[in-house]
Amino acid sequence: MTEPMTREQVIAGIRREVAEQRDAARRESDGVERDRLLRHARTREDLVEEEADAIVAEIAENGQTAV
Repeated sequence: MTEPMTREQVIAGIRREVAEQRDAARRESDGVERDRLLRHARTREDLVEEEADAIVAEIAENGQTAV
C-alpha cells in the first residue's frame, strides 16, 4: 500500500496545476477565455492552503474507511 500524500505534496501538485492553467491562458487567443483562465488560476492560487487541507482530510478519511 502506498503512503498518503502529504500536505506539501498536495500543495506542490496544485501549484503545478495553477502554472499549467497560466500557461494555457498565455496560449489562448480569445481574450475572454484567457481572462477566465487567469481568474481561475488566481482563485486557486489564493485558496491553495485551504484546498490542500481539504484534499489531505479527504485522503485521510478515505484511508480510515478502507481500514
